[in-house]
Amino acid sequence: MDRLQRRLAILLVLAAIGMRLWLMAQAPQAFCFSREHVHPDQAVILLMAKHILEQGEFPLFYYGQNWFGSLEAFIHAVFFLLFGLNSWTIHLAPLSLFTGFCLSLFVLAKKIFNPAVGLLALAWCALSPVRFSEYSLMPHGGYMAAPLLGTILLLLALESVRSTGFRSRLLSYGSLGIIGGLGWWTTPLMIYYLLAVALWVLLKDRFQGALWGFTVTIPLFFLGALPFFLYYGLDPQSQVLGMGAGYSLENVLQGLDLFVFQRIHYFLDLHLWGDLHPGFLIYGAVIYLTGTLVFFWTFRGDLYHLFRRRTWSQISSAFLLGLLFFVFAAVLISSSHIQRNSPQYFFPLATFYPHVLGLSVLRSRGALRVGAAVLLVLLFLIQGVVTWQWVGRQAPLAEARAREYLEIISQLRQRQVRHVYTGTDPGSEIINFYSGEGIISSRTMMERYPPYEEILEREPGAAHLNTPDQPLEPTLRIIGGESTVEDLGRYRLFQNFRPPPDREYSEIPRDRLTVTASPAPQEVPRVLDRNLDTYWSHPGPGEEWAALTIDLRGVYTLGLIRIQNRPAQHGNYPLRFRLETSLDGRSWKVVHSEAPMDFYYWDGPRLYYWELGYRWECRLPARTARFIRISAVNLRPGLPWTVGEVFLFEDRGPLLSAEYPLDQLRQQIKAWGLRKVYAGRWISAQLRRHPGRRLRTIRPFTEPALTRWPPSRVVEWGPDLGFVLETRDQPAFEEFLQREGIALQKETMGRLGVYRMIHWEAQKDRLAGHHSWWWTGYGVLTVGPQVREEYRRRGLLEWS
Repeated sequence: MDRLQRRLAILLVLAAIGMRLWLMAQAPQAFCFSREHVHPDQAVILLMAKHILEQGEFPLFYYGQNWFGSLEAFIHAVFFLLFGLNSWTIHLAPLSLFTGFCLSLFVLAKKIFNPAVGLLALAWCALSPVRFSEYSLMPHGGYMAAPLLGTILLLLALESVRSTGFRSRLLSYGSLGIIGGLGWWTTPLMIYYLLAVALWVLLKDRFQGALWGFTVTIPLFFLGALPFFLYYGLDPQSQVLGMGAGYSLENVLQGLDLFVFQRIHYFLDLHLWGDLHPGFLIYGAVIYLTGTLVFFWTFRGDLYHLFRRRTWSQISSAFLLGLLFFVFAAVLISSSHIQRNSPQYFFPLATFYPHVLGLSVLRSRGALRVGAAVLLVLLFLIQGVVTWQWVGRQAPLAEARAREYLEIISQLRQRQVRHVYTGTDPGSEIINFYSGEGIISSRTMMERYPPYEEILEREPGAAHLNTPDQPLEPTLRIIGGESTVEDLGRYRLFQNFRPPPDREYSEIPRDRLTVTASPAPQEVPRVLDRNLDTYWSHPGPGEEWAALTIDLRGVYTLGLIRIQNRPAQHGNYPLRFRLETSLDGRSWKVVHSEAPMDFYYWDGPRLYYWELGYRWECRLPARTARFIRISAVNLRPGLPWTVGEVFLFEDRGPLLSAEYPLDQLRQQIKAWGLRKVYAGRWISAQLRRHPGRRLRTIRPFTEPALTRWPPSRVVEWGPDLGFVLETRDQPAFEEFLQREGIALQKETMGRLGVYRMIHWEAQKDRLAGHHSWWWTGYGVLTVGPQVREEYRRRGLLEWS
């Protein structure tokens, strides 16, 4: 390579970096320059880097996932250590990965073709498609690391088959294994590079490739991917085969159509070209397609040798890129991932297309070469104009969203809010990061970082930051509580929660109840059998209305209603409902009309949100009734209303003892030597305040992290097992134990009752059998072998 080519290469790399610096300047406070792509997940890797530096953490994977290794978090941590944590250093890690990709791409093009192709590849990088440009600055796991590590892997593959001598081959094949393993831990997108390289080495180097691969590359691959295999080997819930996300030959035809006619266009931003002028879309598609056809026509001999000859020694180095394309297409179109229309899944093709475009110019002759070069320059210019137009429209919106987050945090600080729940908008990660963790936030469901969830689980004064579409206010009225409400921009802040008055509730015996269902009038005893194998569903999703009518067979002062479903049915509830009572079954009084249903509930002195599983509850102002009717007036599209169990409670007046004597409870648990306690959310959180103790709490309806299943609520009986229940739930629980012949000892303290096993040896053969029970937080329900086997198959039973 001469001096001019070297200077041009440096200028193009600097141009690519300069382009990114300009993009950063358009939205200096935001994670990315596209408003529609701002997402709380982009703060996760930044929090990981912060925790690495400040807390000495060593996360193996992106928080809440078992894919996307933490390599990028450590790179972020290095930049934070050197330059501090601010609005521009958050982009340095992906920018460094992108710069490394540019350099490795140029070296690969120079090795396979010549420096001219490498220069054209660098020009593509400088004016790359919008989404690729965005991820070259966005703090997100794995997507920019894939093309860098994958391109390095292709370089090492070339070096491996060209190397001679023991020491040279040992180094090259060993490096292939280390980088391949490191890449596999970092991102599953490496699978395409790994398969292509493995095929090419075996076809090119044959016996020697297989020998060196099995003796050197594969063992060192496991070393490079050690964090991955360490996690999957030690975590009893993890399933390596579960990462496939649905590969099937049934997806191939539809996947091929999507791949050719839609997904590649989306990765290359051709749909945005059409926004400028419809002809540009056609132009871009023709240029990329022509380049691809030229590439495979140029190396048609390699295809011939691959499929027709018994020897493959003539396969050229360039066909390694062709194998990458074939492997990518073949694997992706059989996967459910292609349905997601996610351009970042196509980032491995960033190693392929720049070579394709450069080769189309190189292989042209005479005037055709000049014409091809002009057409390629025009393509680059259009890509640049598309990026400029997109950024001009989107960057101000992205910056405005970032400033909105900063304003929300400022307002939370002014109100001295230190602990707050939120949904995916704005997302707990964004609040935690932008506030420097001065405000601790957790998602109401599927929090990515379990320590945040754990802090808020035991915090009695946690606030809720909701968007208007989350019906917390009417839900509070239904469950009997109150709070103060403030509008903060487009969010609503709920705090200072006041629980419903403490009342003494007694469950109405279910053998007195009769339940009928409309529009199909029939008895539905399955909602009273306390067996989660059985449930009632209304006739079908086509119905817009359904109702359960319950005859109490006597006049009671109703106080509390609960409906319980299995977790698999947590979405089978109506969007809105109506609740009515009657003394004679003819004249009805409305308690709640057109009220929304949601998952909020009280446990202990505070508000919680159900995360996995469905329990609906309603507190009534003391009302005498014999009949109660619950009507679903707005059913979820495509889902029937499903009811597992119904619980009705009589209001017996004020609760005599409203105390939660936690210290006394802890002392009793310690005195009994309990190792595992089933308790509600509030009590479980308080018992976990002392992590040094060997005590596990099984809490109902919570999911510790996004991809990790919770310990099963199928009760696993044992001699060191305990239960903690509130006063209102104890009679039904004790009646159940007596009916099932289970011997427990009870101690009462305040409004709590703690139970432990006695006479275990006499009971263990029966209790350890296939039939067991399901913990609900306020008692247990029968679970038959069908449910137990389902949860054992899905890995949901407890582990030791």
